[in-house]
Amino acid sequence: MTESSAAKADATFLPRADDYCCDLKIATGYDGATDVYLAHHVSSSLPLIVRRTNLEILSPENLEELQNELLVSGLLRHECIMPYYVNFVVSHQLWVVLPFMEFGSCSDVINAGFKDGLPELLIAAILRDVVSALDYLHGLGYIHRSVTARHIMIDRYGGVRLAGLRNVYATIKDGTRERAAHHFPAHAVTYPWLAGEIFQQNLAGYNQKSDIYSLGITALEMAYGRVPYGDLTATQVMLLKLTADPPPLSDDYTPDDHPPFSTPFKQFVDACLRTDPSERPTAAKLLSHPFFRQVRRQQSSRESPQSMIVDLLYPVLPMDPSKVAHKQGSPGTKENDLADKMKSMTMETKWAF
Repeated sequence: MTESSAAKADATFLPRADDYCCDLKIATGYDGATDVYLAHHVSSSLPLIVRRTNLEILSPENLEELQNELLVSGLLRHECIMPYYVNFVVSHQLWVVLPFMEFGSCSDVINAGFKDGLPELLIAAILRDVVSALDYLHGLGYIHRSVTARHIMIDRYGGVRLAGLRNVYATIKDGTRERAAHHFPAHAVTYPWLAGEIFQQNLAGYNQKSDIYSLGITALEMAYGRVPYGDLTATQVMLLKLTADPPPLSDDYTPDDHPPFSTPFKQFVDACLRTDPSERPTAAKLLSHPFFRQVRRQQSSRESPQSMIVDLLYPVLPMDPSKVAHKQGSPGTKENDLADKMKSMTMETKWAF
């Protein structure tokens, strides 16, 4: 058990509003019905995130999504998936309590200190945990449908958690597993990451292999510091997904002083982005991909495997909850640049737990 896990294990999260102090509003979501707060657990002082949703103004569509999100989160138990500690109703508000991830998302880290892309070893270390989370989800019959850098969260100890459960789709219904899904995700913000077969909307449908495609796009996003198709409209993205080959991982799209990408990394991305989903590997098979061998070699000499991620994230530093909440940090530091940006996020685009 990591230091982070041990600290949380010592805290008991009960469905009582008085147990949580909401210090600072940092985001909104669900079309303005949800406010997201940096908070802390009163008895243990553990920093947390508290989401408070006004059920009286929540649209029926968003209510259905929220119910699905909470149902799925209650069934999942994996060290690489964002845990939901407790949820309860206070008057007309639904409160959801989650851990505070001090480094924010991979997207935040890129914006704070790696605008030309993350180091390859760091990408491998993070994505190995993401693939582990997807292997678990797929084994239970779920399709995540929203694998992006902004849904990969990192805590101060280097623990990686896959978030973004809002769009999770269950392929097992009434005890029967669907061979293919046909439901189209509602949010255009995820279009650059979606696989072509989702846009086709034909009888063949799509399955868990669509998450593998999204993983490949996320790998490119982390390698380049920007997402492919990110500057295009939703219609343009859909057209390209249906008519053009996916982009490769190429050194041509990086600065001259950027280290070249390894052959295993290029092969990993190529395998994920195959146009035919049947040619993409499963998450279970990807766990043994040569791309991840560099992580195992580096971590074998360390007491804490997560510490390597923290070292590689420098000069980006974990956010100090007290400084974020009370604005006491000195201006201009990496930490406070990230904290200021965190305060202006919206849940749909940057803080989508």
